[in-house]
Amino acid sequence: MRDIRLLHRENERLQHFSDEARVVVSEPLVDLAGLWREISPGSAVVVQPGDDLEVSFGPQAS
Repeated sequence: MRDIRLLHRENERLQHFSDEARVVVSEPLVDLAGLWREISPGSAVVVQPGDDLEVSFGPQAS
């Protein structure tokens, strides 16, 4: 998020987010370069400090 804040200094709303802030949405919230990361079908994201982790995800028979 730090880099996003630096790229978009004019957007005051972004300046309030911490370096570790994340927002999980189904569509982009705004049209700002670098703020949208598409997740591959059949995957999940582990949100954690530092880099997030994208892992395979699928149903399992019980």
